[in-house]
Amino acid sequence: MTAAENKFWNNAELHNDEEQIFRQLKARSNKCRPLSISKDEQKGIFPGADRSIYETALDNCTCKDFGFRKLPCKHMYRLAHELGLFRLDKISTKGWGGWPVTLHKESAQQDRLFRGAYEEMSIGHPSEDRTNLQINHCRASLTNCTCPDFEERKKPCKHIYRMAILKGLIKKIPPSSSGKKYVVY
Repeated sequence: MTAAENKFWNNAELHNDEEQIFRQLKARSNKCRPLSISKDEQKGIFPGADRSIYETALDNCTCKDFGFRKLPCKHMYRLAHELGLFRLDKISTKGWGGWPVTLHKESAQQDRLFRGAYEEMSIGHPSEDRTNLQINHCRASLTNCTCPDFEERKKPCKHIYRMAILKGLIKKIPPSSSGKKYVVY
């Protein structure tokens, strides 16, 4: 494996990032089956959604995702899996608080995350064990909250997202940056 390939495949922290886990889950799909693989060259050919063909190696891919992010795309994960270098069957689908990593991409959750990041909130004292915090007259942790929104939906509310931000699990990005408001780790 070359130095360029090692920067991706020997980096456990990278593969545990929510954005990367999302790509790993997509790589398991039948839609991401390679058209061909050369084990000697460690390269593969993958079909694109728009009938295009992507040439993929362990350190690059001709797809738009890799071109934009310069991080492993679903094609690269699938290639590494097919070559026996990365296991797609051992992916943890749970992120911080035990929430499914794909949950935060839902439109309703995006709105709550934005409000948790940017609404003015009063922050009270943490519990003695520091697992929960008083936020706007609600008691919130990473897994539950006493607010009506959480009680009704049983999904992260703006208070839970604020707790995650305060713990450094979500990095706020100014809303003007290319439409993306934050990164969930």
